[in-house]
Amino acid sequence: MKRITLNEELERIKELFVYENGQTPKKLIQEAENAPFDQPIVTDVRMDKNGKSGTINMFGAFPVNITKSNAAQSFIEIIRDKLKEKRPRQYDDPNYAIVLDKMWVQGGASNYYKTKDGKCEVVKPEIAFTTNNWKKQSAPVLDKNVDYCGNYEKDKELAQKRAENFVAYVKKAFPKLSGGNIVVKLDSGYPKIKSYVVDTGGKLDNDRDKEKYPVPGQFVRAAIHFITARKDIEELEGGGGTPEDVKKCLQNAQIGVGYTDDGTHNCDFAVFNVYANDIKIGVANLNNSAYDVEKSEETNPKGQKITDFTEGRTSDNKMGGRRFSRFNLDNKQIQEIASKSKDGNVTISIEGFPSSWYKQKGIYGVRAFNCGAGPGESCSKKPIQTHANTPTLYVKLLGRLQFSGKPQVKLERGSVKTDVYTFKPCEIFIKEKEKREAASKETASN
Repeated sequence: MKRITLNEELERIKELFVYENGQTPKKLIQEAENAPFDQPIVTDVRMDKNGKSGTINMFGAFPVNITKSNAAQSFIEIIRDKLKEKRPRQYDDPNYAIVLDKMWVQGGASNYYKTKDGKCEVVKPEIAFTTNNWKKQSAPVLDKNVDYCGNYEKDKELAQKRAENFVAYVKKAFPKLSGGNIVVKLDSGYPKIKSYVVDTGGKLDNDRDKEKYPVPGQFVRAAIHFITARKDIEELEGGGGTPEDVKKCLQNAQIGVGYTDDGTHNCDFAVFNVYANDIKIGVANLNNSAYDVEKSEETNPKGQKITDFTEGRTSDNKMGGRRFSRFNLDNKQIQEIASKSKDGNVTISIEGFPSSWYKQKGIYGVRAFNCGAGPGESCSKKPIQTHANTPTLYVKLLGRLQFSGKPQVKLERGSVKTDVYTFKPCEIFIKEKEKREAASKETASN
């Protein structure tokens, strides 16, 4: 048998994806393989050259009510796993999602539908398959001895509903079964749907002669295009002011607390509890002096290192240098913070560690050895309290910078909790949505 080229094969199958509004781009048509029909078949997940977008091609036998079959969920899970394998750019970034933005979908129905009086059941078919290659359809060969008087309108409606229900299921199931990493935001004009009555010998799929009619009529065939894009918060039922809204808007939230290398902080008494709406989210060790960097004859002659609470902290390892502790909120913290939110607000607070902690760790103050003071004491033999210099703060929501700067709040020395910054986490998403809507209106008016 002569081996055909890929271009020849593409030309042969491109007619399968012709719709009312034109033809699917050729790049969306992929090589087909012989297919078993007991589960959805995904022929390919193909990435574009940019690594950020691609196309899913699939075929599956589905009932009109998609949810009555395990096939639909299997299809979603297959695609989810294949996308993991392909690893589109930014796929591993929790602030990005795979967005299904275009869908070309075809629904089929076997050419069997009884009329109301039950006297006629065979419907005139529109397409046929002579092999089990589901991409190689052809015009049906009509039997002159058969009266195709079945209910064509109702049969055609079934094919259309099958495609429409598939699209509705995909929209609902992908976000749920992917943990929100795959979402559906179809471009204007999509999905593009076409329906066919398929020649199955005038029988329901289960009763057809599978040798003569190898491809079932009750199918869905689709090409689905996807891109990677930043996650958005679209639905805010309470306008951003309810605990449920706050929970949505705190997805993948990161809060950072630290000191820059601006010369205002050189201290080993700078360890803070950090809170959001009075829920503890972590401990920031912002020490940047002798017990964090190097040996000091006056303060740390033994070269002792204090490494408590330094996991996840960034440091330039310089005396008086930059220190930043970052906290990625987990689901439990987000739930608790949101539940204590009022009017959509979240308040960040910090609280210095008690002087007893520094004493226990054996941290001496500056020149403490020269004046005979003990650990955690100043030369006046009084306990040293946590540093009172207000640190710099930043808040990121789904990768978007909500705030970065030094709050205009003065801390008190010691173990005192101070509110340093209050923000509305949904505000940035509301503003983004307003900008998108304004740009869309402007585009439409032009």
